[in-house]
Amino acid sequence: MSTVEVPGALISVGRLPSVCARHGIGARRRVRFVIKSRPDVGPVTEVLHPGKTALGRGVEYSRRVKLVPVDGWPLCEACVRVRLVSLVAAGVLFFGGIVALVAGFVAGSLWPLLGGLVGIFLAVVPFSWGSLPRLTGTEAAADGESVLVKDAHPTFATELQALITQP
Repeated sequence: MSTVEVPGALISVGRLPSVCARHGIGARRRVRFVIKSRPDVGPVTEVLHPGKTALGRGVEYSRRVKLVPVDGWPLCEACVRVRLVSLVAAGVLFFGGIVALVAGFVAGSLWPLLGGLVGIFLAVVPFSWGSLPRLTGTEAAADGESVLVKDAHPTFATELQALITQP
């Protein structure tokens, strides 16, 4: 397993391998999403220095982050299933939490309120498991001109190399 770089020229024309980047299995579905880079804006403790603010850090981050739109990224059956189950679980936790909150207010009871809040906050976990960047192992390069695939399957890397060398 290794990190593979998918050039932006292939992404912009939709020339991507026919197998999943994570498992090397044929694509069951192709998805469209945006991959963002993770620029380094210094340590979080910088906001403790005079003149530095969290807002300034956020502005600096937004200036440095690069977004790469991808259309037609291959997902295998396993990735599609993980995404579906994760998003359904997140929805159940989130909306179940809202129902519990309303029931707690109506009943005037503390326990449904607390259970609802816990459910709403826990919905973040399965939602992140089903996120496309995590499923595909992708991250935009710092310059925004390519996509980096971490721990790419050898079959994906081989097909990608063939696409790169094709005229």
